[in-house]
Amino acid sequence: AADLFAVLQQQVDKGGSSEKINDALHLLTTGYPESGYASRAALIAAQANKNLGNLPEAKAKLQWILDHAKELEIKDIARLRLAGVLLDEKKFDEALKLLDSQHGESFSGLYADLKGDILVAAGKPSEASAAYQKAYDRFSMSKSNYMNLVQMKLDAVKVSK
Repeated sequence: AADLFAVLQQQVDKGGSSEKINDALHLLTTGYPESGYASRAALIAAQANKNLGNLPEAKAKLQWILDHAKELEIKDIARLRLAGVLLDEKKFDEALKLLDSQHGESFSGLYADLKGDILVAAGKPSEASAAYQKAYDRFSMSKSNYMNLVQMKLDAVKVSK
């Protein structure tokens, strides 16, 4: 599994095609679907596919993680990224539904922040403001530097109301 993971990583690092990246991932996910390498490789392949503009493949990789990964944190990351792809596709309701799924407490700020982004894109500034406030509150509890970015989003939404 480690060797196949390395092959996939090399394909991504050298700017390999979507096809080569997906072939490397397929070998890993079919040969070692239970391994931690498979879900991590799927995250990498999903990002590479998204960067290459292949959103259907990116979504498929993220869905594979949601269906097969054993680690809850990896699923939380995949759910966030899948919601981001759905935002790119302007599938706001699907993205919001995905973010309403149960997730680890440590991801609450990120989930609320992305929810705010989706609500802004959907033309719902009041709801976005509430989501950003929740994100800000979560990040301020952990003294995260990310709260500065969320504060800017919160200020921008308040101005646009």
